[in-house]
Amino acid sequence: MPRGLRAGLAGALAVGASLRLGALDRNGLWLDELFTARAIARESWGAMVDELAADVHPPGYFGLLRLWTSLFGNGDAALRVPSALAGLATILATALLARRLAGDRAALVAAWITAVAPFLVTLDREARSNALLAALATCGLALLASPTPRRWIAYAAIAVALPWVHVFGLFVLAAHALWLALECLVGTRERDELRPFSLCVGAAVLGLAPWLPRLLGQARSYTEAPWYPEGAADSVASTWFALASNTTTLAAVLALGAALALARSGERAAALLGAHCVALVLLPQVVGWVAAPILRDRNAIALLPVMIACAAAGIGSLRPLPAWTLAGLGLAAGAVVAGRGSYVDPPGEDWRLAGATLAAELKPGDVVVANHPNLWRHYVPAEANITDTAEPPPTRESARRMWLAQAHQVREEWITGHGQRSLLVEQWSFPGARLSLFDLEAFPAPLAYDVPGNLREGDTIHFWWGARVHTLPVELHGRCAIVLVGWSDGAGGEAAQIEVHAAPFIAEVALPATLGVVRGPRWPLEGDTVAALRFVNDGKVGDVDRNAHLVRAGWDCQGVEQPAEE
Repeated sequence: MPRGLRAGLAGALAVGASLRLGALDRNGLWLDELFTARAIARESWGAMVDELAADVHPPGYFGLLRLWTSLFGNGDAALRVPSALAGLATILATALLARRLAGDRAALVAAWITAVAPFLVTLDREARSNALLAALATCGLALLASPTPRRWIAYAAIAVALPWVHVFGLFVLAAHALWLALECLVGTRERDELRPFSLCVGAAVLGLAPWLPRLLGQARSYTEAPWYPEGAADSVASTWFALASNTTTLAAVLALGAALALARSGERAAALLGAHCVALVLLPQVVGWVAAPILRDRNAIALLPVMIACAAAGIGSLRPLPAWTLAGLGLAAGAVVAGRGSYVDPPGEDWRLAGATLAAELKPGDVVVANHPNLWRHYVPAEANITDTAEPPPTRESARRMWLAQAHQVREEWITGHGQRSLLVEQWSFPGARLSLFDLEAFPAPLAYDVPGNLREGDTIHFWWGARVHTLPVELHGRCAIVLVGWSDGAGGEAAQIEVHAAPFIAEVALPATLGVVRGPRWPLEGDTVAALRFVNDGKVGDVDRNAHLVRAGWDCQGVEQPAEE
């Protein structure tokens, strides 16, 4: 390898390392990374595998990370270092692939663009399997570009590992197979190479056999409840732009370079780029149409090094001045975006700061209601009492204060419902997260607990407010309002209505779409009170009205103003 190429690759690796390893713990883990941390911290390997099987992940990456953290700890930076190291391997592999396509200048261009590519840098700084997927896929391509007996052995190991690291490893193998087939078809590769490749794929299939039953179970459960929206109709163009981090300059440089490669380098670049666009974008798109959407930009990350290598082959075919001018535009655009992401931009979800604030403000007896309780535990003390938002809310008999911890999705209506009741004491806002503190002592005495969780049309519930809780009848004085805790599931497309009777008064109260506290109008009441609640909404799910869900009911009274003494 020429000295100039070695120096250029060393410089690209240094820049790439600074973007990937620098300030690696500047931001805390986000939702997907917290899932990684939880999975690898399970009490046993079997428990980890079971948790992954219930999700959509194979266990290869998580097993490697579990071994890594047993040696280097599970701090935020330690969890991310393996991805960063995989990113450095991707830089070298992309440069080697481009060199085998178009020579030394293409290798240098590819190495530097890969080093600063914002999409790669972002995923190389995450405790997720995408970076390792990209590294293995690109290393495999570099081996396949110029195979030898030893390289076939190395590729076989990569082929076996790919589906264990990420489910899109199967699509990567499909891309490699299609690339080889196209090259054999146009005569740029000997057909004899298909035989060792078939053996490698066969080894990958046999290697995946132990996981296959779990994989099929994941596929069935995912088609029932897919996570991703359906991809765009122009999926190749939209994915290309997204992998360029939605940076127009970088996307244009990669597109222009790829066009030059197709025009000047001929069949090899066309087969390589076309095979990967088909297998990593169009094929998942078809699967999405037939079964359930699976195409996501980060899942198609293995396409980006191919885009860069092909673009570098085209740029490298130019004279030095225009070549480095065009490459410099892409480098500058990528470096600015990647540098901001690594050192400047705030996190999209700051669970860590929110968790630290919660830990500092928690008092004995506080209850924490969280939308992802198992993930919050990574940053919240183990002794904290954390429950899921799906559980019944705590009452003032079980806790004096309640925390609502929300991240990844902040539901304003949940907070507003409580805030209107003057239960909200204080709020802390963070990027993608919110903490809300409620004083449960401020909630009026709940005078009935046996409210049915589900009402049908026409159901009526009577309460003798004094006899349920107190030994003596309760006398209500002043302007009193009925207070209901519940929610409506929106059957029939409208909010549930609860009709409140407190003789001689009557009113309707609409329940919120999610669990919240609502009050009726205030009435002047004196003495013992008999009340009735009746569900009056006409929405149905099937033959049953299911959209009125009550948790508890009570009264909130304001004292009657006394005239001032003269």
